[in-house]
Amino acid sequence: MILGFAEASHYLDGILLDLVENYVWLKSSTNKVKIDYTTLMQSLEGLGESNYEHVTRFLGLGGIDRLKASETIDKARETMRRIRADRKALIKNRSLKS
Repeated sequence: MILGFAEASHYLDGILLDLVENYVWLKSSTNKVKIDYTTLMQSLEGLGESNYEHVTRFLGLGGIDRLKASETIDKARETMRRIRADRKALIKNRSLKS
């Protein structure tokens, strides 16, 4: 029974995250605002305060330390930049060998 509940909860979280992402995309498109998917919740906060509060509460994100979250986001951005640069270099090297 507990496993079924955990699985259902995980499934619903995934659906909610898709809904939030699509809502932020739609809202940013209508407001002509560029969003950053690495900071989706921050983008949501800027687009609609009440929806941000509801999503934050549902996902249990209320007690997160903003400073630690900011540091983690910065690390994630840097990692993504490094991966993109490495990927670009690999593609370039692969093209040169062909």
